[in-house]
Amino acid sequence: MKSWFIFIFITLLVFPAYGGGKALIIVSDFGKEIVATTLEKKADYVALPITLTNDRSDTKLKYDELKKSVRLLENRVKKEPKIILYRGPVFQPNYNYSKFSFSSSGKKSSLTMYVLFQINDNTDIFDASAKLESVIRNLSFPGDTDLDIESISLGVMEPEKYRKELLEKIQSHIQETASVLKNSQKITVSGLEKPVRVVQSGGTKVNLFIDYELSIISNTTTQEIR
Repeated sequence: MKSWFIFIFITLLVFPAYGGGKALIIVSDFGKEIVATTLEKKADYVALPITLTNDRSDTKLKYDELKKSVRLLENRVKKEPKIILYRGPVFQPNYNYSKFSFSSSGKKSSLTMYVLFQINDNTDIFDASAKLESVIRNLSFPGDTDLDIESISLGVMEPEKYRKELLEKIQSHIQETASVLKNSQKITVSGLEKPVRVVQSGGTKVNLFIDYELSIISNTTTQEIR
């Protein structure tokens, strides 16, 4: 009888979403998971991206009006226990990283922030979206400051907090695979150092996953399973 050696190697790495502090992942679209092992969780927030713009020619007055507009937003949001104004670091769906966004071109200056509605077990995404817009749209901003509202999305704060749970689930999947493929010599895993990714599942739910690869090496061939 031939004896086969099955080698399973998982490195429990902690890969930070970015270089310091908390970061928000914006999940703006439905996506397709590209691996076998995922976790379904509730998102942390319904997220409304907003941009304040001002095109006054008087630079001092322009920035003063933008500053007052931000304070107006902060004071309004403080009255809503489930809503926060977020100006921290953000990862977009393509995993480009951006901080609190401020830009100036010619006379026009703009800054982008997120207004977030905290999700709980009873949250309806449509009701939360309506609440966010009603809070923001009713504000009268000073001077020449205008408000632009973008599409509603979901937000997950620090998805890396799910890494340990994901790795445990991946390990279980690999062990099950190894028990079935008894004629394999070796099973190796790569890519576990990659960041935890997020795609929308439905409603306020998201799927989290790591884009890893599972290689199965038999005595005749090598297969890769993503």
